[in-house]
Amino acid sequence: MIMQLYEQDLESVNARKRLYNRRCRRVILSQRSLWSVIYLTWPSKIVDLYLQRSRILDTERSNLTIRLDTRESGSSHRKAKLERWTKFLRQEMSNIQQLELKAHCEDSNSELLKAVDIPAPRLQSFTLHLDTGMDSIRSMFDRQAPLLRTARLYTDVPHDLSPFPVLQQLWLRVGADNAAGVLETLRNAPMLKEITIVGASDLIDLPVPLNPRHPIQLPACSALAIKSMTSCWVRYIISNVVCPQLECLDVCEGLASAPDNPFLVSIFATLPLLSSLYRSVPAEHKMTPVYLKLHQHQFIVNIPGYRFETNWNVFFRNDTVKLVDTISSAIVALMTSLELEPDALTIDNCIARPRRDRHAPLFLVKADLHRVLHQIFPTFSPVRGLSIMGSVTLVSPAILSRQTNLPNLSIVWVSRKLNKSNVEALNKRITTRQLRFVYC
Repeated sequence: MIMQLYEQDLESVNARKRLYNRRCRRVILSQRSLWSVIYLTWPSKIVDLYLQRSRILDTERSNLTIRLDTRESGSSHRKAKLERWTKFLRQEMSNIQQLELKAHCEDSNSELLKAVDIPAPRLQSFTLHLDTGMDSIRSMFDRQAPLLRTARLYTDVPHDLSPFPVLQQLWLRVGADNAAGVLETLRNAPMLKEITIVGASDLIDLPVPLNPRHPIQLPACSALAIKSMTSCWVRYIISNVVCPQLECLDVCEGLASAPDNPFLVSIFATLPLLSSLYRSVPAEHKMTPVYLKLHQHQFIVNIPGYRFETNWNVFFRNDTVKLVDTISSAIVALMTSLELEPDALTIDNCIARPRRDRHAPLFLVKADLHRVLHQIFPTFSPVRGLSIMGSVTLVSPAILSRQTNLPNLSIVWVSRKLNKSNVEALNKRITTRQLRFVYC
């Protein structure tokens, strides 16, 4: 009797499991979005299965996301794989909404790259990675991708973006082969809202072209980022674009020389763009916090809507005094041109060495730090709260050595625990300024 009841209960449990599994299977099969993401390096049977289950109501339509890195599947049977991938793209390009393609030097002469020049009426996002030196793709989607909104083009090929009228987001790699036309590329995409330009390694020694006769108008651009480029190229781009709706500017450059300036820092060229950003800011909002990082071969300044970084780790000139003055002038120019009155300042100090490295003459040391701080402190006179990150004892003497340095300062936050002798030294100086140190 007990065994009979047990068997009945077990059969009931198994029946419920089968029913649950059937329901789960139906739900999974009905979720076409689960089947619409396809990696072409999968086995062909898996790709076909996903494609079949992504179809909309037994039609030939799908909303596909296709990803392909031609090296992920190894080198065996490569020719057959390229043919299969090419065939898929040619047959399904009309159903692809997102396409991510990464091709390499060995693919340069394949038919695969020609498949990118097929109309893509439903494409909304396209990412293209090509190895440096590859120029196999000159035209995209036969100039027919009317819904394309996002393009990430990590190539050295100059692209005409005019056929894509709703393009709003652009990531663009700029190298020796497409640098001369970078401004023209932007001119042909006036609806861009977010632009990121990344310099390639072969751009370092390339001279900048002449400025265009008229600046490039980017009326919709709200975010602009320029990274891994020398200051000469950053200045060239920044000086020739107009972004009246700009809300965020991010620059990361390598220091370079120009005929008119041995230490060219492009922060001065960014100021007109920032002026339009801060022109409408109410006076009370100009009490914005400022973040300043000082490193042996780098400085960063950050305020809301703006980040600027320059580094000179591969720059060789033996004139540290000129470099220090240039850094100080850049920081002061930023504060004064925007009429900022910050009430909070963060100094992230990574300078600790007392002597220079003879192999790197532009290696900033303690004396350079003090010189920078003394030159910029008058600009920060409204500051009431100061946060010090990194080496504290090298920053505090510059603050406390003059009554005119940060005259409104009342509280200092430090992020590093001090030893007893440092605390005693600070306490002696604090009494002259009535400052409160908080260790956090």
